[in-house]
Amino acid sequence: MKRALIIGINDYEKISPLGGAVNDAEKMAALISKHEDGSPNFDTKIVTSDNKQITKKIMRSLLTDLLTKPADMAFFYFSGHGTCTNLGGYLCTYETDHYDEGFPMQELLALINQSPIKEIVVMLDCCQSGSLGAIPALNSGITVVKEGTSILTASREDESSVEINGSGIFTSLVCDALSGSAADLLGIITPAGVYSHVEQSFGAWEQRPLFKSYVSRSTALRKTIPKVSLETLRAITSLFLAQDAIINLDPSYEHTQTDLAKPENVVKFKLLKKIQVVGLVKVNREPDPDLYWACIERRTCELTPLGKFYWHLVSAKKI
Repeated sequence: MKRALIIGINDYEKISPLGGAVNDAEKMAALISKHEDGSPNFDTKIVTSDNKQITKKIMRSLLTDLLTKPADMAFFYFSGHGTCTNLGGYLCTYETDHYDEGFPMQELLALINQSPIKEIVVMLDCCQSGSLGAIPALNSGITVVKEGTSILTASREDESSVEINGSGIFTSLVCDALSGSAADLLGIITPAGVYSHVEQSFGAWEQRPLFKSYVSRSTALRKTIPKVSLETLRAITSLFLAQDAIINLDPSYEHTQTDLAKPENVVKFKLLKKIQVVGLVKVNREPDPDLYWACIERRTCELTPLGKFYWHLVSAKKI
């Protein structure tokens, strides 16, 4: 059982409103609730300011409900204002004002660390969101979270988060990642993969996202259609009998060579082509690594470093 809580706040009583937080929350909820093939992913609750005033009390109730009940995994996403004082960071709620900044990030951290849920992912698209997990009194940037927790924030603790065209830049990039940009060959998207996609997309002079994680295994956030089937990927060890093996190609691999083609090699050619397309095979023919002409010209092919990595996983029966 996987639960997700998505909160988006545009409307505030005493501070300036936002234009894209609700829209971002709706996009996130739509993505995280289902895998690309339509199968269910997280059982998602979305709460936005166009439906109710999200006060500190309501925020506390929602987060307590999410994090104190047993589940296999919990996901929390927040889009709205954020702020930071010498006492720590805050997620700004409806009634936020001077000296009443909203829901303390330290309280969120306490709920996470006391939670019975073993895998927890938090994403915050708000200003100064990077303060989640830091110890204010030490002013050291040290993050203390329990094992199994991943935190991805839109900015560092002293930075703003930018909205453009009714959407946060950070959330737009996260949604791109969850839609498939951060997927591995098997279509699995992890928090680390999402961060890598987001971090590379920001320039050196823009807000810098932060990733704080204490995990002993990869957590699958969402699954997309695999770039290559498991059946094809598992064939890599029958094509290449060793990680460093080199295949000597010849016209018998190409079905158009009717007098020379061998059925078993034609089958291998089709498999080689599928895994070449996803970067697992290097065809030694420069400057054009075309597999057809490599066969006609009797060239060779071998595994790329990524191909060797997946060869090892298949050989070790981890795939």
